[in-house]
This record gives sequence, structure tokens and C-alpha cells, in this order.
Amino acid sequence: MSGAESAVVSTGWDPDGFERAFPSTRADGLRPRSRMHAPLAELGPLGRVWDEGGAVTAELPARGASLADLAALARTVSGLVDAVVLREPAPVSGAEPAPSYAAAVLADIVPVVVVVSGRDRNRVALEGEVAALADGGATAILVDVAGASGGGVGDIAEDHLTALARRAGAVVAVAADPLRPREARRVRLLARAGAHVCVAAPVAAGERSAFAREVAEEGGPRLVVDASSPHPVTLDTAALPGFAGFHVPAPADPAMLVTAARRAREVLS
Repeated sequence: MSGAESAVVSTGWDPDGFERAFPSTRADGLRPRSRMHAPLAELGPLGRVWDEGGAVTAELPARGASLADLAALARTVSGLVDAVVLREPAPVSGAEPAPSYAAAVLADIVPVVVVVSGRDRNRVALEGEVAALADGGATAILVDVAGASGGGVGDIAEDHLTALARRAGAVVAVAADPLRPREARRVRLLARAGAHVCVAAPVAAGERSAFAREVAEEGGPRLVVDASSPHPVTLDTAALPGFAGFHVPAPADPAMLVTAARRAREVLS
């Protein structure tokens, strides 16, 4: 690792502090530290299907959706996807349920991936949220800090937030934009901090292939491809290095989520 790369991932988080932040065992009876070092394939059904390259995840709408709306949509897509994704809603009406609470409810219907961006929260709040998600209803945590490149998320750095989720025993994904300069390098560094999977934004096929090859170098994380309609997914996509599955973003019309999830599933069949 070069000096520049080392500076991003070795900024000195406190292992004892993280150990104090989490219980000695999770609700499933597994110690977080044991899960932290476990291969992706051993981290539950979603980890296994991501490792095998056959997962489909679908993002539920974040704005204006009640918990009842989210539950109804989760039931509709539960037979098509391996997990649903919950993103933090914009603070518009305050009526949307908190992702951690929604995850605990929806987990009885379908596995849930919860996005953690660090928005409007300090280190203590993030440590508590990550611990609650890892020990509660979340199957995985997706770290998504728009525009970050190893930079700060409030008062906690992106690589620290990734490591925090991994140390809590969670399956950890990170968001990526293949068009951002040196993005593959950033993703590989986050893999060293604890990321199992990266979820790439939609790009053209050629750029997608080039990014996949770069990420796969030096043991990068598995790659989840965005299945947005402007860049339709194909069987060739599933042949990408490190391919883990497809991610269906939240459509403007929730009714279209089923159609998009079915199309992604059919590609993998």
C-alpha cells in the first residue's frame, strides 16, 4: 500500500471504543468479532447469494411512504428479490419511519439492507445506529456518502464508518460512482476497511466493464450492478469480474418496482 493510500485507511480508530459500543453477542447468538472475520458466503443468505453472483436487491421509495406502504410493497416483491433496500428519507414531512425501525418491521417479510449516510448525526449517534442495525432487523448496511472520497461524514470518516459496520458484525456494502476519478482505488481502500460489496451507479456497458476489472484487482469487493432502464442489464453483465448481483433503484412509480425486479431476476435465471 502506498503512503497516500495508507493515509486514507489508517487514521487510527479505537478498537476498544468499538468493542464497548457493541454487545458481546448479537441477537442471533453470534459474536460480532467472529462475523467480522467470516467470509461473505458465511454471513447469511444474502451474503451467500452475493458471493455466488445471483442476488437481486430492490430499493423501496424513501419519500412520502408510510410503514404500511413499505410493508405492502415489500410483500409484493418478496418473491422476486433477495433483499429490499431502505434509504434515509429527506426531512420533508417527518411522517416517514426511521430506517432502523422500518427494518425491524420489514425483516419479517424480506431481508433488509439499510443505507447509512451519516447525514445530520455525530459519531455517537452513528455508533448507536450501526449497533442497532447490526443487532436488529438489518441484513446488511450500505454506506453511501455522496461525493466522499475517504473524506469526513460529519465527525466520522467514511472508512471509519465502514469499519464500524464491519466490526458490528454486519454485511457491509459501499456505494460507488464508476465515473468519479480514481473511484476503483477508493472502493478497494474501503474493502480494506471492511466492505464486502460495492453497489455501482448506472453507467454504459464499456465503463461498467472497465470499472469491474479495476475493482477486482488486489482483492476488491464484490460488485453489485445498477439495473436502471437507461443501461439495461444483460447476461454479459453477469459475466463481469466479481459480479455479485443487480440492484434495482427506487422508481418514480412504485408499481414499476415489480417489473424492474422481475426483469433483473430473469436475466439471472
